[in-house]
Amino acid sequence: MRFEENRDGDRVGTCDQCWRSVYREGSSDVACDCGAIYNAFGQRLRDDLYSRPNASEWDDEIGDLEGYERAMSREEEW
Repeated sequence: MRFEENRDGDRVGTCDQCWRSVYREGSSDVACDCGAIYNAFGQRLRDDLYSRPNASEWDDEIGDLEGYERAMSREEEW
């Protein structure tokens, strides 16, 4: 998806999944009503991004790959 500025000054793009308009404010991730998630640049992110958090985001002792593996296996503690 590509966000473009409309005449009202809003940043808007079209969802790849359901073809609805998606409005973005600021530089944060945005989710469409259908569940598709996009980053600030319009790149589609995993639909389960927020339901499977990566522990490496808040724990410096866990590497990115290990955190991803834990999130995908849905294990809370190892």
